[in-house]
Amino acid sequence: AERIGMCGGMLMGVTQGGISPHLYIDITFQFVQMSDLVPGLLKAVFFGLLVGVVSTHGGFRASGGTTGVGLATTRTVVVNFLMIFISDVFLTQAFILFLGG
Repeated sequence: AERIGMCGGMLMGVTQGGISPHLYIDITFQFVQMSDLVPGLLKAVFFGLLVGVVSTHGGFRASGGTTGVGLATTRTVVVNFLMIFISDVFLTQAFILFLGG
């Protein structure tokens, strides 16, 4: 996600801001620190594990044939969305508290 964001920033800087790609990369690496990237990387790992656990749990609880699987899938998607949304709030607060920001 960080790389995509940087590429998007470079695209906008080059096309809309009139700067060269080389200048954008130099400035980006001058000001972006590892502490700016760590929270996003840790969140990605956490959310991946969370989705895996919630989805596996929902899959094991599915019953009732194809209708039951469809309902379990819908329920799992909703639970995953809510869990990611809620945990993102707490993870962001924890990162601000421990890493500064």
